[in-house]
Amino acid sequence: MYTVPLLYRISPSNNHVSISRLRRALRAVISKHSILRTAIELDSNGLVMQTILDVDSSCDSQEDLFGFTVLSIDDHEHNIIDTIYEGDLFDLARGRVLHCHVVHRPSSLSVDNEDLMTDGDLVSFSIHHSAFDGESAATFLRDLSVAYESDAALATDDRALQYIDYAAHERQLDMSTSGDFWRTQLDGYDLERGLVLPVDRHRLSNNERSGRAWVGQFSFDDDLSRSFLSFASSHNVTPFQLGLATFYAYLFKLSGGQQDLCIGSINANRYRAELRDMIGMFVATLPYQVQLDPNGSFEQLVEQVRDRCLSILEHSHYPLQHIIGSHHAPAFLETMFDYITIDSAMEQVNLGGAMLESVALEQSDSIAKFDMMVTFVHSQSIGISCSLVCSQDLFDDRTVQLMTDRFSCLLHHLFNSALFATEKQPLCQLSLILPHEQLLIDVMKNDDNRRSTRIVQTISQLFYEKASSYSQKVAVDLDEQYLTYSELLFYAQHLAVVLIDTHGVKVGDIVCQCVERSLSMIIGIMAIEIIGAVYCPLSPRDPSQRLCSLVEETRSRLVLVDQVTRHKFGDDAVTSHADINVAINANRTSSDDDLNRIASIKVTSESIAYVIFTSGSTGTPKAAQIRQRNFIAYIESVLPVGTFSEKDTVLQIGRCTFDIHVQDVIGTLIVGGTVVMLQPDGIMNLKYLGDVLRQKEVSYMFIVPTVLSSLGSYFKEKNSMEKILSLRTICSG
Repeated sequence: MYTVPLLYRISPSNNHVSISRLRRALRAVISKHSILRTAIELDSNGLVMQTILDVDSSCDSQEDLFGFTVLSIDDHEHNIIDTIYEGDLFDLARGRVLHCHVVHRPSSLSVDNEDLMTDGDLVSFSIHHSAFDGESAATFLRDLSVAYESDAALATDDRALQYIDYAAHERQLDMSTSGDFWRTQLDGYDLERGLVLPVDRHRLSNNERSGRAWVGQFSFDDDLSRSFLSFASSHNVTPFQLGLATFYAYLFKLSGGQQDLCIGSINANRYRAELRDMIGMFVATLPYQVQLDPNGSFEQLVEQVRDRCLSILEHSHYPLQHIIGSHHAPAFLETMFDYITIDSAMEQVNLGGAMLESVALEQSDSIAKFDMMVTFVHSQSIGISCSLVCSQDLFDDRTVQLMTDRFSCLLHHLFNSALFATEKQPLCQLSLILPHEQLLIDVMKNDDNRRSTRIVQTISQLFYEKASSYSQKVAVDLDEQYLTYSELLFYAQHLAVVLIDTHGVKVGDIVCQCVERSLSMIIGIMAIEIIGAVYCPLSPRDPSQRLCSLVEETRSRLVLVDQVTRHKFGDDAVTSHADINVAINANRTSSDDDLNRIASIKVTSESIAYVIFTSGSTGTPKAAQIRQRNFIAYIESVLPVGTFSEKDTVLQIGRCTFDIHVQDVIGTLIVGGTVVMLQPDGIMNLKYLGDVLRQKEVSYMFIVPTVLSSLGSYFKEKNSMEKILSLRTICSG
């Protein structure tokens, strides 16, 4: 229901409120403001027509122009509100956009005259949003107070502007300049791109909306309110602009660093003095888009938001449907922000000496009109509060509460920090970590510090140990080919010498490898690791352009290729290409000096073990660097739970573009297991895959869900589930 609800309780006093006099006062207000008696209907051509009803023609029945209901309920406000709103309050075709409820409470002071309301009784004004917005409330209540006091018609000026005059004037405005402004503002921004929020589920269709909401709320304490308003004053920004800036900073952190942010917000749209005291529906929903600088400070973000808001102000009257154009449901409309300042005149209403005090409405049963709406409410008497209203279609209650707690935490960091001037900090350094989470992190850090006192080995050291302990154990197995640990070490050392002497590879150099699945692939990986270089896998399935751009980004001076992939790389003065099979089979013998030279290479736990690229589906592929200690700590963390061990035969399925292949290869070899390889594209042949599982007695594999499902269906169809009897661990994701 699109309603602006105003709820008041009569405060204790010796004065009462006359119900009949209140009716007459409402009638006087409606008589003065024609928008409150404007009927809306469609003509024969389907066009919306507005008709202003003549108040004099309804003298005998005030309820022809507005609804008026007297109730007697002995319950708390929450159930009273439910009772008030459960019926049909409005009739737009008859111009009834206002409904008043008078609620007698038997528990309040009783009086003999049923026309009188006394302390504890409630008055509710429900006004349809088509005729009324939040800024209209102060004018409505002021005129109601004057009309009740005088018990007469309000003074009117036939020449005074009414809302319908504004509507007609707006239709005649030349909006070409505003149209150009909005096109420039949103140029290059994809309105269909939504924010990356921590949703618990996705909506299958935009048409499927339950309207149910979870609500998270918190109030500013006195110190936070004072700091927030002081910051706004000292930086020459409005509380709305400061609140919007904090919401941007919050979304930046919540979305994992999304920088180009566009959300919807409510603009009062009373851009001329003549509109300030006019009752009507002026508010406009507008897109507020900013490009955040992660290294910029919060103070700079506040200035950026202020400038954006000021530039929008002049063009706030431009219709939203023109801004979004052909976009049916732009994503920015799903994340909204509003800052509501409750005028002091709205907190208390004087009706003939009786004071009516505003009653806050419960939000627990709010309707979710958007995916997420953050609202600041600033009351002079109560202070500042904040609510997050989130759709149950996307979020669980605990997620909404967690997001609320994180927003509250960020506000305290920004405006209540006694130790740091956080407004000067780069945005990327702001934190959403909650106090109890920080405590847990500190405990884990202390544990890490205690662990760091022990010697952390490197990949090469662990591989040397396993090659010594399991010298005759099969390290790598591919169809009819295999290498024992001692053989793998021999070939890896041989290739390592070639990489150093022939190609000048040094500790810390990135060496790219683009080869098909083969024993040579494993030899190449281990050779790169034992000389302290950085392994960077490249997929033979990628096009040449992507491969070349990735090599350029790594600034690698060497790419290991094979006969299948050598053609993918052009001539480059900086980067050379070496056929890995030629290098492995080079007619040279590694001397003891060579082996000693390799063994003395200084590789530390802080050295980078490998670099792997993201898919690039959201833009340019990004390189992630993994240190030796991080990789080894991960492998050591899965060993105690029995995920895999030195007794396992591990099937290497993952493509080299996914870092799971590093666990399958290096992780297995440094714990003493056996790596089983597949032929190139062997994963696409379910019969071959099943035969490998059975013949090699595979006990562990990491497999993507789609392939796992296909494999299971195949085994079931062929009645050959015995092929996986040796499997003890299947990981998928």
